[in-house]
This record gives sequence, C-alpha cells and structure tokens, in this order.
Amino acid sequence: MKNRALISVYNKDGILELLLGTIDGLNDSAPNSIFTLQNEKPVLLASFWSRNSGVISEDGVIYSVGSGGAAYTYLSSFILEKNADTLTQLTNIRNDYSIIENNLYFIEIVNGKNCYITEQEFVEFLMIYSDPPHRMKMKSIPIVS
Repeated sequence: MKNRALISVYNKDGILELLLGTIDGLNDSAPNSIFTLQNEKPVLLASFWSRNSGVISEDGVIYSVGSGGAAYTYLSSFILEKNADTLTQLTNIRNDYSIIENNLYFIEIVNGKNCYITEQEFVEFLMIYSDPPHRMKMKSIPIVS
C-alpha cells in the first residue's frame, strides 16, 4: 500500500470526484479508479488496469486504451457531465481481425454506424489516446498504511 494515493477533483458542478491509483499514476493523470457522488453515495465511474489504461486530459476528457487480445485494440473517450453518475462516451474506435479475409481492419463508430478508417488514422488516434498532449495536472495525497 506504500505506492497508493488518492486525489479529489471537480468537473465544475460542485460535486467532488475521487481518483484512486498509484502516486506516479495520479501524478501522470492516469488513475486506477474514478468515483463521483450521487445522492451522497459513492458511484464508480471507471476502472483501469494493465490492459485497459485511462488518462485524463486538462479539459476533463478521459482517454482509454484497451486490449481484448493480440488483434483487438479499442480506443474510447468519455466526459463526466455535470451532476451525472455515468460517463458519457464521446468516441469509440477499434481494430479487429477478419479470419475469413485474413485481414486486420480499423473502425470508428459514428452515430452507431461502423466507419472504416485507415491503419494510419488508427495509429494517430492511438498516439493521442495513449498520451494526450495536455494532461490534467494533479497533486496526489499518499495513503499511509
């Protein structure tokens, strides 16, 4: 428990959000869990782990990069709207592999429809989602065991 910490942030609605993670992770805007309060009770908004990482940008967008296996990567972004108890998904991008065609393909889902994108476009999204240019600045509070 030596490397665990917490931080509290607002999304400008007056409700305090709680971020849990490692000291290094929180100092780098990469929490393990994000909670908010709804009716004075904690609500888990998101959890991240080794195959599903999350980073919060300066403007409050949460970028997530996940893996469902060697040929499956997904990229998502979310925001926490004022007074909400769930995250609102902004983007949904993924790659997959077609066994029939023996081909890797890339999709951005827009308005519920699959829109095929190029591998280069996917790589550019992956770079941004993995390392947003303006990460939220945070100061963690170590949890003492």
